[in-house]
Amino acid sequence: MAGIQLSKFSFSKSLMLPIQLLKEINLSNSERDPCFLKFKLADKSDAEFILGLRTNPSKNKYLNYTEPNLENQIIWLNEYKTREERGEELYYIIYENNIPVGTIRIYNINENECTTGSWLFSSNTYQLTPIISELLIYEIVYNILKKSTVLFDVRKENKKVVTYHKLKRITLINEDEENFYYSMSRAEWEESKMKIFNLMGVKIDVDFDEYNKIRINSIW
Repeated sequence: MAGIQLSKFSFSKSLMLPIQLLKEINLSNSERDPCFLKFKLADKSDAEFILGLRTNPSKNKYLNYTEPNLENQIIWLNEYKTREERGEELYYIIYENNIPVGTIRIYNINENECTTGSWLFSSNTYQLTPIISELLIYEIVYNILKKSTVLFDVRKENKKVVTYHKLKRITLINEDEENFYYSMSRAEWEESKMKIFNLMGVKIDVDFDEYNKIRINSIW
């Protein structure tokens, strides 16, 4: 069982979007390497890392085009911080042992649903970090932000990721020439995460405890 600690904040369940209290999430497991994972909300100081990741030819084949312009990336991040403050978006930089290795994002947050994406990692990341990241983000969506549905899309040519997502119980709601568009309800997620845990030995449960503090139980 991993030793888990969320940033040292607590908040009432009555808060619909506790964005400011989800600035940083820390997970640790002394039996693993890396032994420490950190999820930190992005700001303009992360522009160079994000730009490098999104313009890397070995990583951006299935991404929307990103102009290789650092100034424009900083502008985009400044605009993102406004959306974050409005409770519309969460964009995390993921660290292994304090080294940035990836990103993941929750956006288009509304009363009942949101979209996840920007799930992107460097080549030297620990093989389970992307799975841990996705598990954590979905748990935040359903159990902390209290959304009923997650939406996401996958490029049809990205067959490895399409195959992974089909491990879950998800609903295909649309498709076009390039993409599959999926939704996943809370009930579908509860079923899906048990399947992923059984296959990969990774599990994360996030909820409130009796003192309205965030509690995380994890095996990874």
